[in-house]
Amino acid sequence: MVKRHLQLSGLLMFLFLAACQPPLVTPVPVTIAPTSTFMPSPTPLPTETPTSEPSATPRPLGCAEISGRLEDFQVEDKQLSSKAMDVKVYLPPCYGQDVSTKYPVLYLIHGQSFTNDQWVRLGVPETLDAWFVAGKYKPFIVVFPNDEYNLQDWSQSNFDDFFSAALIPWVDGHYQTCTQRACRAVGGLSRGATWAVVLGLNDWQLFGAFGAHSLPDVPFVEANVRDRFKEMAAADGHARVYLDTGSEDGHHLKAEMFEGYLKKYGITHTWTVFPGGHNEEYWQSHLTDYLNWYASLWQAR
Repeated sequence: MVKRHLQLSGLLMFLFLAACQPPLVTPVPVTIAPTSTFMPSPTPLPTETPTSEPSATPRPLGCAEISGRLEDFQVEDKQLSSKAMDVKVYLPPCYGQDVSTKYPVLYLIHGQSFTNDQWVRLGVPETLDAWFVAGKYKPFIVVFPNDEYNLQDWSQSNFDDFFSAALIPWVDGHYQTCTQRACRAVGGLSRGATWAVVLGLNDWQLFGAFGAHSLPDVPFVEANVRDRFKEMAAADGHARVYLDTGSEDGHHLKAEMFEGYLKKYGITHTWTVFPGGHNEEYWQSHLTDYLNWYASLWQAR
């Protein structure tokens, strides 16, 4: 009886506990149709544009050179002189990179008691380097000949003969020069100015222009000046002429006399009287005036 009572009690306990559990749910499989899901495309990260190593700013000359070069030579002609002529040659930046390029040539002659480094010391190479690299002017070659016997009376010297017969052919034979008259000019300081006038008139077929800076002497009588320009006019035109002198230059009357000849015969020219004397301080202060004038000769080429 006791045993049966215990069994009945156990059954009641089981039923009570079962009633306290939550009902079990049999999972029913559910199929979810796939839908198009937006997947954000990756945002491109900012990237740096590939850059090369810094290079020189492209220059009007077409190369990265920022300076020209000076070369020193000796030109010989035993028939004209027993002594060779010392010559400096300025070559502009990029010279020689295009062998088809032909350059105008400016010949600059130093003054008495100086040598052919005078124009170099005054700053010609540095000034032209800056201008050519900036594209201000078309490049040209500059030749600085040495007047060895510059203390000798110019009328007793054959410097001009050597210049025309030996120096110019040598330059044209060694460099990429334009050999037309219009491509060649000559200028000088003091005694060099006298030589520029002598060459510009006696050998006018060779020079399209000449400049006389602080002319200390008039190497021709008036009739000769007139006749030379008549010859030019009958050929291919007058040479272009630049004259200047200092207001305190002891030789200014000579320069004024020559300018008077040009004015009398209707020769177009540039004439300026600047403040100053007959010295390097004066010439250096007007170096850019001179070079601007020479450089402008060839800008329409």
